[in-house]
Amino acid sequence: AESKYSGKVEKQQYAFESVLGGNWFRCRGRTDSGEFHGMLTYQPSSKKFHYAVFRANSGEVFVYQGVRKDERSIEFAPQGKDNVRWTWTLDSSAGRMRGLVETKGDDGWTAVEVSEAARE
Repeated sequence: AESKYSGKVEKQQYAFESVLGGNWFRCRGRTDSGEFHGMLTYQPSSKKFHYAVFRANSGEVFVYQGVRKDERSIEFAPQGKDNVRWTWTLDSSAGRMRGLVETKGDDGWTAVEVSEAARE
């Protein structure tokens, strides 16, 4: 993947694998700024996704809750922050996923990071 934010471009590599009986996806990632691990699941009863991201170099943990916007998109919000949203949009026929991070200000939502990932 490649992310663009604050005039910078960051290269990223991700590997997802199904674990724990197929109920979770484990993500291992490496970016220009460090390594991280994540765990993603979906709870049918609440119809929500839960994604926890663990940053190796800083020890930070980020927890996101997500809902389906449509058949191809999931919108995540970080726990405790109402002014940030992160949307994943899948184009499975092209093997690509677009990420969009936005912040909410007085004038509405503004894109602060755009990324595009391609399956290898």
